[in-house]
Amino acid sequence: MKKINFILGLTGTIFLLANSAWAFTGTAILKGTATDSKITGNVTLTEEKGGLTVVAKVYNVPAGSHGFHVHAIGNCGDMGKAAGGHFNPDKSPHGLYPINDGKYAVKGLSIILHEKKDDFSQPAGNAGGRIACGIIETDSK
Repeated sequence: MKKINFILGLTGTIFLLANSAWAFTGTAILKGTATDSKITGNVTLTEEKGGLTVVAKVYNVPAGSHGFHVHAIGNCGDMGKAAGGHFNPDKSPHGLYPINDGKYAVKGLSIILHEKKDDFSQPAGNAGGRIACGIIETDSK
């Protein structure tokens, strides 16, 4: 397992750096999960030399730190609850997986922005409610 580094900038930009073995790019358009939410944004996933870069530009996010996860179902309904649990094809402890091949493919899955930061506790990180959601679209087939 490789460690994931999250950085949330003051502008609402999240950077996720991780190692991956498959080349691809992907995007997701984030929208707030509550009817009256003004949260919007987009997420770009790009494999670069030496790893995967995920950049999320999110606007109108409440102040503070927030968890950011790929979820198992590509559905943002029911205030993000329809996205199911964290994407975890190996049923491993909270962690990182390759993301674009076979059972690890993320195309069509959801990206969720949570109300609190992920504390990396088991099984899911205690990140609280789902405040924004988007469906991942990739250039892979």
